[in-house]
Amino acid sequence: LFEFTSGVNVTESPIIYRDESMRTACSPDGLCSDGNGLELKCPFTSRDFMKFRLGGFEAIKSAYMAQVQYSMWVTRKDAWYFANYDPRMKREGLHYVVVERDE
Repeated sequence: LFEFTSGVNVTESPIIYRDESMRTACSPDGLCSDGNGLELKCPFTSRDFMKFRLGGFEAIKSAYMAQVQYSMWVTRKDAWYFANYDPRMKREGLHYVVVERDE
């Protein structure tokens, strides 16, 4: 669904280490054909999904934002998709934003 909605192809990703020391790593939900990464959440309640859908970037929980920023740091990518999927929503059950790296 994300590929269809966004128009980018997504491949599964193994754990990615920042460098040869293997002391820092992330595990993205996917790597996108446009060079971005993907973090996909399935909120526990539709209320949480709607909060993100209506609030967009500003409604991303701080823990999720930290995860996305950390993943960009590890992978040295400049942007990351943050998406929410709610299977209870019959229409428009997927919403995503692009988060840019914040140095």
